[in-house]
Amino acid sequence: MKHIFFSLCLMFYFACTQQTNQTQKPENQQNWTHYVRTAGHGLNKENIERTIQDAQETHLFGIEVDNDPPGRYESFLDPTEKLEALQILAKRAHEINNYAFLYIAGLECITANADKSEHTFFKDHPDWVQRDINDRPAMFGGGDAFWISEGDEDVWISPYPPDWRSRYMEIVREIAKSGIDGIYVDIPYWMTHFEGWEDTWASFDQYTVAAFKEKTGLDAKKDLKLGDFSNANFRRWVDFRIETLTEFMAEISRTAKSVNPECKVIAEIYPGLGEEAVRVGADVVVERDGVAISQQDLPLMVAEVSAANTFNRNLKKEKDPNAPPTEDGYHDPENEGTHVLM
Repeated sequence: MKHIFFSLCLMFYFACTQQTNQTQKPENQQNWTHYVRTAGHGLNKENIERTIQDAQETHLFGIEVDNDPPGRYESFLDPTEKLEALQILAKRAHEINNYAFLYIAGLECITANADKSEHTFFKDHPDWVQRDINDRPAMFGGGDAFWISEGDEDVWISPYPPDWRSRYMEIVREIAKSGIDGIYVDIPYWMTHFEGWEDTWASFDQYTVAAFKEKTGLDAKKDLKLGDFSNANFRRWVDFRIETLTEFMAEISRTAKSVNPECKVIAEIYPGLGEEAVRVGADVVVERDGVAISQQDLPLMVAEVSAANTFNRNLKKEKDPNAPPTEDGYHDPENEGTHVLM
């Protein structure tokens, strides 16, 4: 989701508040993600030197960049230009003794100017998109969330369509081959976090329903009572959804490390350990362990925050779960970093 809490908050000091020069790699060679101090940057060939200069001038350690090859439909089809920029950026980051990592969408894809395009993700692949039990597709447009522009199409994809998954992992592999130090995967969620989708317990697309049937022998549309935790079949559905996303993240890690063993997989997982984790299907503890099994060390979890931008996930939810950061009830509207997220 386009930078829901962009999440690095563009200024998060993830685990480090050291006073030393953070553009120098720690001498003890500990996991570099434990020392990150970062800010977000768009990425194209024209702005790479400006990004490197910013990293040096502001003493960043761990440079976040964003051109999201799999999360934009045009680059999902042809990521060549974005991958070339990424390779240059990774090389330049290493030349200044730093690290860099790339933001990519998990299960979301945006088609720009979809209202004027003959081909969009949904028009070309409607069967790949998540659906509620009444077959409503998880497709959205401008105004549904602050990062979706007018005229754009925003879809949330099932992790099960084999052609989509193969293509996604192919792009992940090429990203890792660029020499980038990390891949930051934005909320790999079942669509239950947009208004009107909270109680859907999606997805009931044909691929997901078939996978559940193969695993359990149950028909997800007929054999369980949605939202009823006293129903054993519903609990199996809950477990299945969590296991699905855990394995999805683990495959990303395996794929990246198959060509770049030192590449970190950074999972943005919120809201943490509450009921919402079960609803969206991304369990912090289970998913973290699933990724760690593949890479032999724990990934950075972006849900961890510091006083760099104070917000509290225990606050009562706002009516609009996708409001701009200054209005979402989580971020500090008085913090300058919050306004950078707009």
